[in-house]
Amino acid sequence: MNAQVQDVLPLSPAQEGLLFHTLRDTAGPDPYLVQARFRIGPGVDPGRVRAALTALLDRHPNLRACFRHANLKQPVQVVPRAVRVPWREADLTGLPAAEADTRTDRLLRADAARRFDPARPPLLRATLVRRGDGSELVLTFHHLLLDGWSMPVVEADLAALTAGRPLPPAAPYRDYLAWLSRQDADKARAAWAEALADLSPPALLAGPAAAPEDGGALDRARVLLTADATAALARRAREAGVTLNTVVQAAWALVVARTTGSRDVVFGAVVSGRPHDLPGVESMVGLFVNTLPVRVRLRDGESVDDLLVRLQDEQSRLAAHQHARLADVQRASGTRELFDSVLAFENFPQRAEGDPGPGEPALHEVADATHYPVTLAVGAGERLLLSVGCRRGLSAADFAARTSRALELLADGGDRAADTLDVLPPAEHRRLTALAAGPRRPGAGPATITGRFAEQAGRTPDAPAVESASGVLTYAALDAASDALASRLVHAGRRPATPSRCCCPARRTSSWPSSAS
Repeated sequence: MNAQVQDVLPLSPAQEGLLFHTLRDTAGPDPYLVQARFRIGPGVDPGRVRAALTALLDRHPNLRACFRHANLKQPVQVVPRAVRVPWREADLTGLPAAEADTRTDRLLRADAARRFDPARPPLLRATLVRRGDGSELVLTFHHLLLDGWSMPVVEADLAALTAGRPLPPAAPYRDYLAWLSRQDADKARAAWAEALADLSPPALLAGPAAAPEDGGALDRARVLLTADATAALARRAREAGVTLNTVVQAAWALVVARTTGSRDVVFGAVVSGRPHDLPGVESMVGLFVNTLPVRVRLRDGESVDDLLVRLQDEQSRLAAHQHARLADVQRASGTRELFDSVLAFENFPQRAEGDPGPGEPALHEVADATHYPVTLAVGAGERLLLSVGCRRGLSAADFAARTSRALELLADGGDRAADTLDVLPPAEHRRLTALAAGPRRPGAGPATITGRFAEQAGRTPDAPAVESASGVLTYAALDAASDALASRLVHAGRRPATPSRCCCPARRTSSWPSSAS
């Protein structure tokens, strides 16, 4: 081994996936570049903070890693014995608060646009912004190094190192990689193949205009639920005997089903990936998270509570196989594109040591994204925060409103049939109905086919509307399917009298890029 190299390690499943996308999609900013912002307060000692950051990388060697793949059968992460963290300072003292905010935002946007070369360490840089009302440390790093669940550990370590407090030895990330090597990959593939057997065609939310390779800016929307609404969801989870995460997964499944018109939907879910049987895993820093499919099949007349229990039971049976590579899961399912939306339920552990002391970094914001066309992040707390990011051509506000509506319906209806819940907010119903009716012609009567159908569906939602050899659709089910089709066409850019075209994203290859960007 080279004298300047401390270790050569394999990659975790998530690291393999992130490296693939980083090397393949080189146009525009890297969606897996993360910015973590720490408040420090007035009277900061830049030298002490910089020394603490260097000590942090000494404490967690994997934060010094770079990633090599050229001329190798499998990519590896190379850990050098030492690195120098790029450091810069921006002195905004003396500026009015509003101007300082503008300058800070401009600085961070420019920093976020600078991609890392995965093969050149370190994949982390620091900016200290000094202001009259206190300082801020911004760590910009590639998601390859660490995940959101690691940030409370990073925060606590940085605070202790800045203050000069002793820390116990940290459990090394390489122990987790060794744990991964002991897992039964064949057993995991078999479990996922069984879970995804006889899967319907993928229920995809995005059309060609929103393909993840377009490099377009994200459309973002946030909805902060009320404390009462959040408490109602927690009660529904307790009464059904499931976790709040399961309730959120069911809500997103209903949104995907309603939008695509499918009753067998799959979306990606971010799992923490930290095995409970690995000693010291709670204090490790690195990339443990994994993105894996969640399949939800809606059954005729199944109650909300029964759906929640079944969904949690199905996910629990797969919990032992959350280390699987997504590429292996896709191959096991026989489908190259299982989903195009991802749900992240963010219930990060709180910092164990309480509030930071004077001059110690305190984490207050983490900004990240994914390459998927639609991403929903749900922040746990006294009030659930829904954060939606969509690629160009999709409406984040629409998805946020539908998710909020779905959560409201789930909280209110334990005994209601889940497959008949209408997650479209009233305002979107009116918009889609107007689009379906088209412009009113002079002299036309007030009644339209769509209007008369809506009236009938309201009067007799459970009555048969369509019968065929494949089964019976009630008025409520047909209404849901037609609204889903209308919504999908609108999101794909279709309007009355415009030609139709395929709304499915082009299939993408999954081979490794031949060279680094």
